[in-house]
Amino acid sequence: MKQPGTEPLTVDYDMEKIAAGWKVYDIRIDGVSLITTYRETFAGKVREGGVDGLINSLSDKNRQGDARFRSHQTENFYVLVIVRSVLQGGR
Repeated sequence: MKQPGTEPLTVDYDMEKIAAGWKVYDIRIDGVSLITTYRETFAGKVREGGVDGLINSLSDKNRQGDARFRSHQTENFYVLVIVRSVLQGGR
């Protein structure tokens, strides 16, 4: 991806084929993984307040209309992918 006046960024997608088509389960921008970033953030929340603290934090963000969770479909996708990754220790 290139924007005028900036260095180009590398954007990579990890995908899997499912019955309904292709599904993106991770995005890396310049080598920084969305799943890894969320996993580290979520692990900190779990250390601070347990799994209930993480769930409450995510619920609060959803209620605040955080830009990452604006559409219902996107919200479900990211939460399911990230929670699955955290619980399984990543791909």
